[in-house]
Amino acid sequence: MLRYVCANLSERIHETEAVITHDPLPVLFVNPVRFQRVLQNLVGNALKYNKKNVRPKVHIGVVKEENTWLFNVKDNGIGMKQEYCEQIFVPFKRLHSKQEYSGTGIGLAICRKIIDNLGGRIWAESEPGTGTVFYFTVPRRMITANEKQREVA
Repeated sequence: MLRYVCANLSERIHETEAVITHDPLPVLFVNPVRFQRVLQNLVGNALKYNKKNVRPKVHIGVVKEENTWLFNVKDNGIGMKQEYCEQIFVPFKRLHSKQEYSGTGIGLAICRKIIDNLGGRIWAESEPGTGTVFYFTVPRRMITANEKQREVA
């Protein structure tokens, strides 16, 4: 899924000379279109809200927890005050004007809805000038061999 996301963002990745790295990623049994949308919105925002004349660096990390996968998408962008890290998930709530940064203001709200529907949660930690880390969880689910065959077929 991450290769697909990077292909969709390839023009912006090339323009900014961004470096995108990732931990070994797990196999997830989720709707791939929706999960790709989460990754694309988070990586896309990391590329959009980058510092001028600084090569964007984005890292997608994942930790296996007892019942969930804990993902993080970390960037070296412009960051924001921690007090705004909740309101950015509200539809059409923007921290910058459309003239400064393009977009509709619904990308992170869509991410929250998708992650909520998966039974996970999403949040951000940030500091101005140092970048942002978006965290989200996806419940781990044991898949039987029969379920796996049905899902692959």
